[in-house]
Amino acid sequence: MNYDKFAPLLSDWGPKLKPFIESEECDKMYAKLKDESKRGKKIFPLSQNIYRAFLETPYKDLKAVFVLLDPYPSVKVIGGEQIPVADGIAMSCANTGILQPSLELFYNAIEDDLYKGLDLEMERFPDLKYLCNQGIMLTNTALTVEKDKTGSHKAIWHPFMRYLYEDVFAQYNNGLIFVLCGKDSQEFAKWINPMQHYIFELEHPAFAARQMRPWDHKYIFSTINKFLMENNKEKVDWIYQKPPF
Repeated sequence: MNYDKFAPLLSDWGPKLKPFIESEECDKMYAKLKDESKRGKKIFPLSQNIYRAFLETPYKDLKAVFVLLDPYPSVKVIGGEQIPVADGIAMSCANTGILQPSLELFYNAIEDDLYKGLDLEMERFPDLKYLCNQGIMLTNTALTVEKDKTGSHKAIWHPFMRYLYEDVFAQYNNGLIFVLCGKDSQEFAKWINPMQHYIFELEHPAFAARQMRPWDHKYIFSTINKFLMENNKEKVDWIYQKPPF
């Protein structure tokens, strides 16, 4: 693949991902995606948002990586138009402005962990880029999915994911916090050196949503902030703050 076409989508991740983008594995991956599209299959998120988690999370500021399952495979009908829910950031709902159950439980967990008992009204912003901009990468086990078919592109993205974890995170980082949500995400633990990084395994919020109960967050938000402060890094403001104007 032509790296120069990808570079604007990747922010400062580009040079580290360049060897994969220029590889035969990447050519094969995109050939499969193009074949799916030619056969009339709808793929989410839209092409311009596939690498949005990288674009919104500067590599130089990376603190933690949340890994969830597929992007949302569904659409919402708004004004008579079918809008894909997936916006390129895991759990985020910027396209529709309508919070999905997983995101509702994510916000519930933040309140329960950090703000329980406080007289504080937390704004639930549908776009999670405010966390990405603080160094919290929110990504999926695959960066695309076929409409209404969970897990459909996991095999397609496997080479990219393996390269990201084994050749980028392993070579260029120390002390990252990985939060693996759900069994498919937890398979990625084999690519993460536990002597080099911190690994936490949680259930997926969607699993709790299906059972109509709170998400067992294991106080991950306060834990992340504790680790960051112990390592002289700025803690994360988990609550969305409106711009002053």
